[in-house]
Amino acid sequence: TLDVPRMQCRCIVDCPDHKYNSTCDLKPNAKCFKKIRLHEDGYEELRAGCLSSQDEFLNQCHSRAETEFEGLVAVECCNNGTMCNDHLDMVLPEYIDEPVNGSGPSSDVVIVIAVTIPLFCLLFGLIILLYYIRLCRREKLRRQQIESENKKAMCPVLYGNDPSLRGHNEMMGDWPSLAGTSSGSGMPLLVQRTISRQIEIVREIGKGRYGTVSLGKWKDEKVALKIFNSTDEDSWFRETEIYQTVLLRHDNVLGFIAADISGAGSWTQLYLITEYHKHGSLYDYLHTKPIVLAEALKLAYSACCGLAHLHTEIAGTQGKPAIAHRDVKSKNILVKNDGECCVADMGLAVCFSRLHEKIDIGSYDRSNRQGTKRYMSPEVLDQTFHPESFEAYKASDVYSFALVMWEVINRIIVNGVGGEYMVPYHDAVGEDPDFDEMRKVVVLEGMRPEIHVGWHAHKIISTYSATMQECWSARPDSRLSMLRLRKTLNFLVNGGRGAAGSASSESDRKPSTSSNSSLKEEKIPTY
Repeated sequence: TLDVPRMQCRCIVDCPDHKYNSTCDLKPNAKCFKKIRLHEDGYEELRAGCLSSQDEFLNQCHSRAETEFEGLVAVECCNNGTMCNDHLDMVLPEYIDEPVNGSGPSSDVVIVIAVTIPLFCLLFGLIILLYYIRLCRREKLRRQQIESENKKAMCPVLYGNDPSLRGHNEMMGDWPSLAGTSSGSGMPLLVQRTISRQIEIVREIGKGRYGTVSLGKWKDEKVALKIFNSTDEDSWFRETEIYQTVLLRHDNVLGFIAADISGAGSWTQLYLITEYHKHGSLYDYLHTKPIVLAEALKLAYSACCGLAHLHTEIAGTQGKPAIAHRDVKSKNILVKNDGECCVADMGLAVCFSRLHEKIDIGSYDRSNRQGTKRYMSPEVLDQTFHPESFEAYKASDVYSFALVMWEVINRIIVNGVGGEYMVPYHDAVGEDPDFDEMRKVVVLEGMRPEIHVGWHAHKIISTYSATMQECWSARPDSRLSMLRLRKTLNFLVNGGRGAAGSASSESDRKPSTSSNSSLKEEKIPTY
């Protein structure tokens, strides 16, 4: 057989003899190749040679095949003669930034995304719209409830500056005359235009359990603006409801002006606008300075008058129900400019009318343990309180007020020296006692605030002290009624002149023995 000479290819760079420019022998059925690649430094890199294996590398010669080369590259192959790759005329293709096959999103995915995103946005917008409509309906319902309460209380509605309702605004100038009427609602509620937009808030003057209290100016008059937290809507509604009670207005009950709801959407503020008293609460007032006996009696008597008015039911077609406060304490009694007190904060109050024979505790459930723990009566602390009896609510108020009486009398000036202000049970419990601490002190140990020895030697103070002790009796039915207590304090305010304070009728006190015998027989331990 004759030896057939093998075909050769031009070899550049990767040559068998390790030369830069040489030749290589082409294997059977293989091809010569020539490759131009754009180097990262910018110049064209040329390579040529023989494909080493048809099975492994021959597919690189196809223009649409995936090659082992990266970057911008041109590859051509030939096997039509010796050194055929020397004659291949090649140029680099133009650069086109196309995604690698399989790495980009498919058309189906693009369609799904294009449809899903608008649908999601539409659904989200629909949810927001429904939520907004729900809030608007709730706001409308609130205002309808306010208007309904106005009508029940026979109160006209104040319409602000709406020109279509011209003539109603004449009421704005009649505030002083309205404040002196027997209606408990004071200024009527603003329904069409909110009063909150007409009030300029000057500064914050206090914080409480339900929100903040600010000093405001309305029509050149100073007003107190109580702003409730949105979570305490029930308390705001209840206090508004109580203040709108017919015949509630009294010199010693905080004067109510209006109630309002402000805000839109999920942001809502609840306002209660009342008369402003610069001295603040009785608690703050007693902190500022010691007081003389006459001033102490005036404070206690006027506060008692306010509570007695609340406790008293007035019969009639437009009568007033009896109201128990349920949170009597010095912080809920305000001091007016004339030195008298007025009762405030009706958020926990309950009502009773003999016409309906039903105790109205409001539109939401409450436990029997309501109020400030330091001022809670023994029956509330040990849970022997009878919530079905309105007399029990009134008796609990009397106990709490007896502690306020002690706070007042403990601050008087005796022999030129004023007593230091102290809260009840200051030596027995901490600043924020819990139920168990108060129950241990008040119920189990039977403690009461200290009665100073020097008080017994003074005719007026000794009577005041004895009355106070009777009011904080452990037995609710042994406590004086608020009406009876008012008569006794009035007797003391007048210097012990007039009708004897010790005489009482069945209507003046709870079923019990007489005041004098009770004071002799019942021993109240002190600490």
